[in-house]
Amino acid sequence: MTQTQPSDRESGRCINCQQEVSTPYCPQCGQPYPAERMSVGHVLADFQGRPYGTRGLFLRTIKDLTVKPGEVVRAYVMGNRVLYNRPVGYFLLMITIMLIVASVLQIDYVTFLQVSSISADGLNDHQAELNKYVLQFISSNIKLISLALIPFQAFIARYLFFRKSDFSYLDHTVLPFYLEGHLNLVTIISLIGFRVAGFYIPFWFTTILTLIYFGFGYTGFIVHQSKIKSFFKGVGIFIVSQLVVAIISLIAGFLYILNHPEILEMMKKK
Repeated sequence: MTQTQPSDRESGRCINCQQEVSTPYCPQCGQPYPAERMSVGHVLADFQGRPYGTRGLFLRTIKDLTVKPGEVVRAYVMGNRVLYNRPVGYFLLMITIMLIVASVLQIDYVTFLQVSSISADGLNDHQAELNKYVLQFISSNIKLISLALIPFQAFIARYLFFRKSDFSYLDHTVLPFYLEGHLNLVTIISLIGFRVAGFYIPFWFTTILTLIYFGFGYTGFIVHQSKIKSFFKGVGIFIVSQLVVAIISLIAGFLYILNHPEILEMMKKK
């Protein structure tokens, strides 16, 4: 079983600043008391609430998600709601910042995806045109596509890889929300490099970085087993979820092509 630290929630002290509390909110930092585990209400409030908070909160979230992502996830799941940005809000904010950066730098996101993606290498004219349609779909629906990964990652973590932990399905959504959102920093850096020097971070590198980052995140989040096991299970969660979403995407892409005669005609010519 995981260490849930019940004393922090039941001792009469704030889980965030350790101030003695006798009211629904800590007078020192505003943390709700007693600290509560994740619920559907928390997730809905996250979607509707402010995604950013104070500047210091945002910078702390970025810093700690870089160096100790598992601890950030664990703190939020255990009930600390004032130390970091909320996971859903942070996830949506980072995607929005990425798209704003692309817009400000006047970078066509489809072109950027074509250049940085391995799928753009060695294509003939017909294949390149079809690839462009796919990337346009991804660009237009990037938030929805990114969001679609979260429930699969949480399901795989809760019911396949970490069945013995006492974290709920909703608890397991926190890590992918934080980590998927934070990985947009890599894309932002790549966009800036692409505009300033024609440099971009290749797809293969971001894939390897993502696998390592997910594994690293789970080593700090799951503490009832060895860090090595948690690391490789984290990598496995990401790979399996990508395969599941890839299969669903292929089915969706097939249906999309059936409803767009111009793509079918292009494929027939090929």
